[in-house]
Amino acid sequence: METIIEQQTKTALFYHYWGKAQSGDNTARYHLLPYHCLDVAAVGFYLLSPETERCRHLAKQLLVASQWLRDFFVFCLVLHDLGKFSRAFQGLQPDLSDTLVKASKRFSYNQRHDSLGFALWRD
Repeated sequence: METIIEQQTKTALFYHYWGKAQSGDNTARYHLLPYHCLDVAAVGFYLLSPETERCRHLAKQLLVASQWLRDFFVFCLVLHDLGKFSRAFQGLQPDLSDTLVKASKRFSYNQRHDSLGFALWRD
């Protein structure tokens, strides 16, 4: 019987990208990109709780409501690594898993993933 993750990986293409990877000792470990983005956003959600002095102070300085500030910041955090969906970035750690996008020699990583994400967002 397949797990839910195995079922989702067959249908949702965004599960075929890594966000953080570590290799060594003949093993490769990685954190899938959608989960990495959501984890970062969850930390931001916690850190910018509208009740905290940190959030209230920032919101006051920016002339926005605390709740709006947190919502907008968390939205930005979800998108913070959008450029990691590029084949060039994915090629930095080839052969992590057979289920991940394959590296391609056609795409060289000569522009950082944050710049790639911004270009995608802009276009």
